[in-house]
Amino acid sequence: MTYTNKILKKLLNNKRASKGFSIGEMLVAVLILMLATQIIASAMNIASKHFFESTDESEAQLICATLSDFIRGEITTAGEIRLNGNELDTFLDESGRVGGRCKFDVQSDGKLAMVNVSDSSKLYYPVKGKDGSYAGGRLKILTFTCETNDNGDSFTVNIEICKTNGGEVIADSNFVIIPFAGRSQ
Repeated sequence: MTYTNKILKKLLNNKRASKGFSIGEMLVAVLILMLATQIIASAMNIASKHFFESTDESEAQLICATLSDFIRGEITTAGEIRLNGNELDTFLDESGRVGGRCKFDVQSDGKLAMVNVSDSSKLYYPVKGKDGSYAGGRLKILTFTCETNDNGDSFTVNIEICKTNGGEVIADSNFVIIPFAGRSQ
C-alpha cells in the first residue's frame, strides 16, 4: 500500500468516526448566520427606502406634467380672464368641465382643483389618485402661482410638489401660457 493510500484511508476512517458538530462549531455557524441575516435586512431596508423615494419622484413629475397640460389648456382657451393685481383671479371655463366662472384652488389636502366660483360644490380634480390623494397621500402641492407679466399678455405658472411629511420640493414645473381669448381685468 502506498503512502497516499494510507493517508486517504486514515482520513476516511476519521470522518466515519465523527459524530457531528461540536458546540463551538455550532456557535460560529449561528454567529455567521446572524451576521448575514442582519446585512440582508439592512440592504432590504435601504432598497425599499430608495424604491419609495424614486417612485414618489416619478409620480411627482407625472403630476406636474399632468397639471401643467391641464392648466395650459384651461387658460389658453378661457373665454375671459380676470386678474387680481398680477395674479390670475378667475376665468370663464370654455371646456365645460365645471362651467361658468372658475378659479384654481389648492385644497386643504394639497390637491389642485378647478372650482366654480358661484357654486363651490362644483369641483374638478385634473389628477386624482385611487384613494383620492396624490401617490397614496405621500405627495401634495407646496406652491401654485399663476401670474401675468407686466404687459398682461402671458402668464407664468409655477407648481412645486413635495412630500406630505416634509417640505422638500421633489418636482416642479415652470411654464408660460399665452391665452387665445381677450381678457378683462
